[in-house]
Amino acid sequence: MAHRFPRITVTPVEADLDELDSLLQSGRIEVALSYDVRAGAHTDIEQIAVLPPHALLPARHPLAKKAAVTPAELAGEPFILVDLPSSRDFLLSVFRTVGIEPKIAYRTRSLEMVFGMVANGLGVSVLVTKPVGDQVKAAL
Repeated sequence: MAHRFPRITVTPVEADLDELDSLLQSGRIEVALSYDVRAGAHTDIEQIAVLPPHALLPARHPLAKKAAVTPAELAGEPFILVDLPSSRDFLLSVFRTVGIEPKIAYRTRSLEMVFGMVANGLGVSVLVTKPVGDQVKAAL
């Protein structure tokens, strides 16, 4: 964007989805890069990618050997939940749409914490972001 519009100043602001919606509605920010989980009524959306949910597994976990895993397989494992308002609901919907609930072992607001906890064998998770080089499997 800086190359295409050199006179525009971009100041990054990090916020959860609810905060981004509030910042947009108040006019404190003009553009947001976000997931299309829930946008305000007056928000114009331009889709730039489709990111399906993926299972995040420790490298030596038995399910990591499979090409794909199901929500039912993940539901039996300790689950690490990204505990942010809209993210939480979206990630839990992966399970709830098939009538199951995960066994939530840990809650965190940080993706970095999820990656670290999973890497250290504390549980599994579901995310739409894929860490490069880590063991990630598609969850249906």
